[in-house]
Amino acid sequence: MERFIQQVAKLIRSKEAKATVAEELKQHLALAQTKHMERGLSKEEAMRKAIQDMGSPISLGESMNKIHKPKIDWLLIAAFSALLLCGFFPLEVPAYPKKVFIIFLGVGLVVVLYRYDYRKLTKHAEWFLVVTIVVLLLLGYFPTYYINGKPELKLGPFRIDSLWTLPMLVIGWAGYFSKNRSLFGGFALFTFISMLFMLQPHLIAFILHTIMFMVIFLYSKHTIKTKVITIVSSAIAGATFIVFVLANAMPYQLMRVYAFINPANDAEGSGYVYIRLQQLIREAKWFGAIPFEGIPELHTDFVFAGIIRSYGFGPAVFIAILLFVCIIRLLLIIQKVRDPFGRYLLTGSMTLFATQVVVNIGMIFGFLPIMAMSLPFISYGLMPTIIAAAMIGFGLSVWRRKSYVI
Repeated sequence: MERFIQQVAKLIRSKEAKATVAEELKQHLALAQTKHMERGLSKEEAMRKAIQDMGSPISLGESMNKIHKPKIDWLLIAAFSALLLCGFFPLEVPAYPKKVFIIFLGVGLVVVLYRYDYRKLTKHAEWFLVVTIVVLLLLGYFPTYYINGKPELKLGPFRIDSLWTLPMLVIGWAGYFSKNRSLFGGFALFTFISMLFMLQPHLIAFILHTIMFMVIFLYSKHTIKTKVITIVSSAIAGATFIVFVLANAMPYQLMRVYAFINPANDAEGSGYVYIRLQQLIREAKWFGAIPFEGIPELHTDFVFAGIIRSYGFGPAVFIAILLFVCIIRLLLIIQKVRDPFGRYLLTGSMTLFATQVVVNIGMIFGFLPIMAMSLPFISYGLMPTIIAAAMIGFGLSVWRRKSYVI
């Protein structure tokens, strides 16, 4: 039997698939051997008969090689590549060299994650939660310095803030839910991590982590009743927390809330950017730039508005389509993955990616309040590209190995 399996596996190019095929053949041959023994054959004769029934090891090996050929999602790669190139649109020429460097890092990360077997993370996934807690504690109590009131850690040329922990949290929670850990313990740990985010304070990281955690929980194997009770309880707790925050908010913080509801009440203050965005949407053309000023950060948080101003609605819609192609493709991949850890990993990745896209575009059109939310791949900076590249890399890695789980 071992010799037959080795002959078949030798013709399979994918190293990852060899173990899967070998295990499948062992199970199949053992089952066939048992059936032949029930018909009166000896153990050795039954195994020989089972192997004969399998046919030529060469033909079987060639067939298995085609079946288990690593899957490459070319649509996701094409959308990812186009988005990286579109990231040059909002930039001036002097910023191109840094952008090229960031793109190389993003592409390198995607390639590494694609080739890396994500299943190796399963055994150590919860350690990513521990590392996240350590990083957040360091940011909260021992930061290197502050940027606009947010603590950061400096590691060589890189600056790390709370957002950098999100890919680690995706891995950590995917491992936690795939192992059917205690739901109470999970929510207790989630609450503790959320408090560390608010200690920074980093509202965007808190929002992204909360949405990602809740979506993974809703996609988990817990009963509908448990999910409904948990969501209702969480909604009540969240509403209570929001009321408490608003009741203790400073006047300028309340003005920001009122500005979203009615920008005209503070047209020269908190409502100014809302009004300018509304004017931009009204005056913009389908193609071509318009002379328009008054909106800050047109290469970072308001980059979608910058695309509309500089190139028109047409290119902006094209970028939006590419972003939603990535989201929809990740959703479709999730439905075809059998490995629980892989499904949760992609669910968390897709949620982080989709939330950033929806919030960033939504706030430009006035559907959502303005917040410091980057647009994946398009916003200038290392963090938006690297975090989004990690999400795409996870998607390609899981898709490549979707057939390897027995």
